[in-house]
Amino acid sequence: MSRQIKEDGLNASVRLTLREHEVLGWYAQGKTSWEIARILSCTEATVNFHFGNIRQKFSVSTRSAALLKAFEQGVLSPAFRETPCRIEGAFDRD
Repeated sequence: MSRQIKEDGLNASVRLTLREHEVLGWYAQGKTSWEIARILSCTEATVNFHFGNIRQKFSVSTRSAALLKAFEQGVLSPAFRETPCRIEGAFDRD
């Protein structure tokens, strides 16, 4: 497991894969699973799979709690929210 545990049982650090980091970063920008899937060219189920891994690594039950812990632990920088990637047509459902 990529999570390191201190002697007192608390998380020393959580290591996210590149894809987990991307998924959580897009969630920080307010994107839904469907939107993230379109941006990353994968399925919504794959995005939700990554969210499951992220929640497990942070030992939380919600995406919002995982995001908060990621910010608190410095795993994800709040600055990520200020640099959205614009992809023309990425959200067209046609």
